[in-house]
Amino acid sequence: MFEVLIAVSVIMVLWAAYLYATAGDDTEQVTQARRALFYAAIGLVVAFAAKGFPFLVASIFPSGTSGIQGC
Repeated sequence: MFEVLIAVSVIMVLWAAYLYATAGDDTEQVTQARRALFYAAIGLVVAFAAKGFPFLVASIFPSGTSGIQGC
């Protein structure tokens, strides 16, 4: 799932760049590009937080094993 979130975020960044590059004087399209870039950044933050969350929990509550199984 992590890879899917990263891929979607990259596609959103490329879409925002396209919108911004073709906006010209259209302020609505510039606003839409900024919104897409903002959502892509939020998606990246959520993806990295979700990827690191199991390791954070494992460091707080050690189970005596030598790693996290299944991550």
